[in-house]
Amino acid sequence: MQNVRDRLALGSHCPYISRMFRRPLPLDKSIHPETRLAILGLLRRRGSPVDFTTLREDLGLSGGNLLSHLRALEQSGVIASQREAPLGRTRTLYRLTDDGLRRVVSHARALKDIAATLEGAPDAPDLFPASKGAGEDSPRP
Repeated sequence: MQNVRDRLALGSHCPYISRMFRRPLPLDKSIHPETRLAILGLLRRRGSPVDFTTLREDLGLSGGNLLSHLRALEQSGVIASQREAPLGRTRTLYRLTDDGLRRVVSHARALKDIAATLEGAPDAPDLFPASKGAGEDSPRP
């Protein structure tokens, strides 16, 4: 039997989450880790391709840590890289893809919906099912 981490990595839903929310939450597991969100935020804010050294320095990450996250984001199609050699020195530039931007915006909206629900905002989306009574299937406040 797979553990929860394995099921989430494969894109299936945790049974508790499935019972708790009316619909599957559109959280993108390939961009959700904090470091990846920071990378994507920086790329989004800049709006133009950013080189590896700038990303490493601005985010305060080691080169190996940054590279592993960049590779995962590129493999999932969220970012694209391009190598260039101005003045003979090769550098790699990274940018958000169109699909990556769409996924980041969708992910941010899902996080806002969850936060609004947890904060009890009056205009929060209805993420939780109607109460089924005091049974085990009902989420606890």
